Formats: sequence, C-alpha cells, structure tokens
Amino acid sequence: MAMIRAASGRCAEVSDGTVTITSKDKKTGQVSQTVFSCDTIVTAVGYKANKSLYEKLKAAGANVYQIGDCKEIGKVLDAVRQANNLAALINGYEIPMP
Repeated sequence: MAMIRAASGRCAEVSDGTVTITSKDKKTGQVSQTVFSCDTIVTAVGYKANKSLYEKLKAAGANVYQIGDCKEIGKVLDAVRQANNLAALINGYEIPMP
C-alpha cells in the first residue's frame, strides 16, 4: 500500500480497513469526503504548544515537567530526547549533552 498524506482535513470516520477524511475547499467552500483504504493511520496535529494540562496540574501542586509539544512544537526525536534527559535528571544522573 502507498502512503497518502491528507494535510488539510478532518478524520470523519475510521472503519476496519478504511479512513474517511472530510475537507473543505478554501476557494469555493465546498465540503467533500474521501475514503482511503489503509492498514495504518498516523496522525500529526496542531501547530502550537498545548500547555493547559501542565498548567492545571502545576496549579494543583503536582510535580510536573514540560517536554515535547507541551513545551514547544518540535520533532518527535526532540521529544524523545527531552524525555530521556528528564528521566536521567529525575533519577539523579547527569543530563547527556549532544
């Protein structure tokens, strides 16, 4: 199966072996639905950091940290590196430097 990128649309439905994407034409305003056959769906959404859960937990007195898209929009690899560094820090190890 080929990879299909649906960059501007909303996932309307996921069924066994298919995903339905709803999109709106920016010029005409016409809404359309496209059904794709698939065996795997990878989602990547948002373009701004979402700090709301962090702020709620911090206000409640929880010991929380910001990494990944909670801290700033970035790449998955950067979020994994931040998680690794945080785990090292929490466990008393020196943070590895790139």
